[in-house]
Amino acid sequence: MKEFFKAVGKAVLYFGVYLLVQVIVSMIFSVSISTKMTMEMMATGEELDVMALTEQVTAAVMDQAMLMTFISGIAVLLIYWVIFLIRKKKLTAEVMIRPIPTKGILPIVLLAVTFNVITSVLIGLAPWPQSWMDSYMMNSSVIDNSLAAWLTAVLMAPVLEEVVFRGLMYTRLKKGMPIVAAAILTSLAFGTMHGTIIWAIYTFIFSLVLIWVFEKFHSLTANILLHMAYNLSGMALSLIPEEAGAVVWGLFVASIVLVVVAYRMILKVAAELPVMEEETVGAEEPMETVEEAVTDTTME
Repeated sequence: MKEFFKAVGKAVLYFGVYLLVQVIVSMIFSVSISTKMTMEMMATGEELDVMALTEQVTAAVMDQAMLMTFISGIAVLLIYWVIFLIRKKKLTAEVMIRPIPTKGILPIVLLAVTFNVITSVLIGLAPWPQSWMDSYMMNSSVIDNSLAAWLTAVLMAPVLEEVVFRGLMYTRLKKGMPIVAAAILTSLAFGTMHGTIIWAIYTFIFSLVLIWVFEKFHSLTANILLHMAYNLSGMALSLIPEEAGAVVWGLFVASIVLVVVAYRMILKVAAELPVMEEETVGAEEPMETVEEAVTDTTME
């Protein structure tokens, strides 16, 4: 029971830092935008309408969502780095960022792309309540084709979310509970952070896929690569015009076949990896011990 509370406590702490920073960054943007709009209205002598101002501020904040995510991501990673620096540990070692076999790259990318195509099509076919779909479409609209959106979706979000959820939360939780329970709790937290119900459902499933890959490669590098390829393919799919429905259906059919191919390729690569010794991640050993353990288990 002691190990359970210790594991949960660490996971909650790291998740709390991530959540708190996001809230603070959001508040800073909201206050600054609200102040600017209020001053502009006062300068022009326009009557102050609180309801209208609130709607305008909300819309403006939504427009800056990707930039806020990028800024908060940098801040969270910096805080984690300082935390482990104070504890005389390396962040990369504690989240298991390790090399993966070169032949594992193709199946990971293939799994990401095919899974994205399949989930994207199924989301469009599922009989969601209209309110769910409206909320999903509204939140999806913040992901535009700006440079900030691409950098955040393809680079920052994958690194940040893998470090937080799989690198820190999952690895700590599974030390105090069964792996299945740790995977479910981590995925619930990951899904919840994506806001809308539809996003929460498919990101919950995506998290389980990420955890499966993590357990096969024992490296967060594999997760980051998978997450990057998934988001990149999602951004690319959004560029396909609605008139090209036949193209999407062609990709969907091909993806059903190729996702099985990717699955088998990953199993084959994972079977050839050296057997991993018991993990030391999350333990309270001095920095030298952690480094030795990582060196001993690094995949060539």
